[in-house]
This record gives sequence, C-alpha cells and structure tokens, in this order.
Amino acid sequence: AGGTVTVTLRAHASEAVLSVRNSGEPIDEADLPHLFDRFYRADAARTHNAADAENNGGEPGANTGGYGLGLAIARDIAQAHKGTIAVTSTAQEGTTFTLRLPLT
Repeated sequence: AGGTVTVTLRAHASEAVLSVRNSGEPIDEADLPHLFDRFYRADAARTHNAADAENNGGEPGANTGGYGLGLAIARDIAQAHKGTIAVTSTAQEGTTFTLRLPLT
C-alpha cells in the first residue's frame, strides 16, 4: 500500500531498455540469483494443492503466488530476441527488472 510502480522505456546505444521499478519491499538477496530459474518460488510457504483449488473458485494456484515459470519464460523470450533480462533489489532503491533488446 502506498508504493509506486514506475515503467520506463528508452533507447541506449543500440538497445531498447525497458525498466519496471517497484518501491515495495525488496526481494531477499538469497533469492535474487534464482528468480529466473524454472519452478523457483521465493516464498517456500506458498503451496499449490487441492485445498487451494477448492478455496479459490476451483482455480489451482489462485492467490498462492504462481508456479515459478513466469520469469523463466520472460528470460527465454528475451534470449530468443538476443536480449537480456535482469533484476536488482535493495531496500533503498526498490526492485527493478530491466529488459534489454537490440534495436537492429
């Protein structure tokens, strides 16, 4: 609550640079190297099971934080376009995901 999300797109050298910054709580430093790994979820307490489906309108995974595939897929798409995606996260600066794609 009360946080901000800032989206910027700029050209830098021969790249398009898209950044998404969230001023909320930082991602734990121990989780940062694994965020783009398939099936990695930073909060181990979140689980997907039949009770989740029953309690969330029959939708498995609803309100439980996903399956750990989204950032891995984003990385694969970036790489398929000869680009990169990265993340930084600190209490002072917030969390920033940066996508870099070649302009040529």
